[in-house]
Amino acid sequence: MKNIIFSALARFLVMVSLAQQASAVPAFARQTGMACAACHQQHFPVLNVFGQSFKAGGYSMVGLEAERPIRGNYLSIPGDLNAALYLKARYVKTNGKDPANTVSGTTTNSGEWHIPDEFSLFLGGRIASNMGFVFEGNTASPSGLVAGFKMPTLFDVGDVKLGVTPYMTDALGPFYGYDLSSTGQSRGVRWAEHAEDISAQQYTGMGSGPATGFAFSAQNELGYISFSRFSPNFLAREGAQGEGGTAVAFKSNLLRMAATPSVGDWDVQVGLGLISGTNYVDQGGLHPLPLLIR
Repeated sequence: MKNIIFSALARFLVMVSLAQQASAVPAFARQTGMACAACHQQHFPVLNVFGQSFKAGGYSMVGLEAERPIRGNYLSIPGDLNAALYLKARYVKTNGKDPANTVSGTTTNSGEWHIPDEFSLFLGGRIASNMGFVFEGNTASPSGLVAGFKMPTLFDVGDVKLGVTPYMTDALGPFYGYDLSSTGQSRGVRWAEHAEDISAQQYTGMGSGPATGFAFSAQNELGYISFSRFSPNFLAREGAQGEGGTAVAFKSNLLRMAATPSVGDWDVQVGLGLISGTNYVDQGGLHPLPLLIR
């Protein structure tokens, strides 16, 4: 059955600010003092070069128009709370069997609404001059509020940014820890719907699913390399998945390398990702199943 996807993206990004003059702007816009298009291009949430640089810097850049930060001995937090509410609705048109079972047999004009397809609360931004964070709360999920979290910490060594990022995600896979591409390598930053149809990484199942771990990275204008040690579980802690606390076993590895050259007016990214190791993942039963990732 061939699905023809028509996505109606309703993006309601609401800034929650400590200042009284707060208005409806995207979560990072007030911190940077820039419009959404400064970091994104064409199909949101695809990142342009500046957006990749902001992400590689750990979401810590503050613009001149931002509120004066709240400073401590080691902290430098923006005066605004960077928050956003994300709502996405879509209609999936289907040729073949009607997925909603409202029409019998086959049809060339049936489908179903997904409202909300996503409904998330985002918090994020600067913690210190070399540290930031992103928190995603899935308000439509019955399993709990937390859907994802990461906190990159970067150190400048010459012209190279060295970093470590602890992370956890319920669906975006180990590339959620550190990746700057928008091609579908990272499920959360892709240019079209139905990730399995546009990305070989997602089609094989290696680029999505739960993951908790640490990503170690190095990045400069020539490209980046990262190594992640992770568990294919969400919220890796004692007893979180299955029996015996198997979620705490970080026995899987992700090696990601990419070159980011400029060719004329084109900004190019060419790279590869290698996943290996053995781990355990809970498939919903009482007994965890061994998972070999290659």
